[in-house]
Amino acid sequence: MNIKIRHRKSLFIKLCVEFGPIILFVVVFETHGFFTATFAMIFSVILSTLYLHITEKVLPLFTVIVSFTTLVFAGLTIFFQNPKILIFRDTFHDYFFAAAIFFGLYYKKFFLKKLFSHVADFTDRGWKIMSYVWGGYFLTTGTVNELIREYGTTRLWIDFKILVIFITLALVGLLAFYLRGERLINKANPN
Repeated sequence: MNIKIRHRKSLFIKLCVEFGPIILFVVVFETHGFFTATFAMIFSVILSTLYLHITEKVLPLFTVIVSFTTLVFAGLTIFFQNPKILIFRDTFHDYFFAAAIFFGLYYKKFFLKKLFSHVADFTDRGWKIMSYVWGGYFLTTGTVNELIREYGTTRLWIDFKILVIFITLALVGLLAFYLRGERLINKANPN
């Protein structure tokens, strides 16, 4: 199998691991309700984390943070039978990552580079642009999520989650296109 096909397969698997638990949550929510969907998410987070650990031999920091907090918030949701706890997890994630990104920018460090340089590497200008875009994105989605948690319904939150998946994928694609001139190329392996 050539390198490009392996890279695409690896990227597809990582996207499935990343978005699989929330997609499974939405599907199970539609057929069996919120708490059964929460159990399904716990199961899928554990499976996807184990799969990544077995296949990659190391877990990326982003995966560790998201998986751990998802398990904690989902467990508390089931224990207290309160959907707002799981919904708050997204607010927590979004504000945590926005704060880390902007804190890093203040100290001229790129938090995203620490998390994602194994996927792609950019010039400092590229990482700076990505930091402002993703920091703003996380602030926005965190704020909307918190408004939905306070004033909306679980149905509205589910719809918002689906929208966020599509917006996130579109933003990744747009940034990849916009920052193509900021990518650093490995001279030893140009593929």
